Amino acid sequence: MDKLLSTVYELPLWILIGTGILAIALITVILIFIILRKKTKTFIKYLEEAMGNDNFSKDLYSPDFIKRHSKKIESFADRKSFKIISLSGLNGIWIQQLNENPKEQNIKRILKYIPEQGLFSCFLAALKKPHLTKLLLNYLGEEPGSLRQLPLSSSGEPFDGKSAMSILTNR
Repeated sequence: MDKLLSTVYELPLWILIGTGILAIALITVILIFIILRKKTKTFIKYLEEAMGNDNFSKDLYSPDFIKRHSKKIESFADRKSFKIISLSGLNGIWIQQLNENPKEQNIKRILKYIPEQGLFSCFLAALKKPHLTKLLLNYLGEEPGSLRQLPLSSSGEPFDGKSAMSILTNR
């Protein structure tokens, strides 16, 4: 033991300080990881309770937290009920993301979980980015009356009629 202490005392001060800082940083990272894991577990328990009583308080979790945990909410929705997407406010976040930056992943999510709320937003995204048109048309299919879903999910937003006509006539 004395040999170990004498070796430590012989080390330069900058090595001791660096080792101390590194140890503190490691402990901090571990504590942050534990806290975030506990918060996530609490969130999952809260989702289960919210599904039971149809009550999800959006004040408890910020939209950024909801967005970061959207994969967990999606897997929870796949196991339990798609209703949690709307209860948590994730539907609005996805629609806003789609409106700001249309991506294939967002359209797939919206068409899978919340088509009744976001179908028209998917349509507008397909007008902006024509490569997304195929996803929308695959969802709508060839069934008579399937186009009726499109205006029902709209809240009267304006759109380019000529582009819409070209998309829908190719259907």
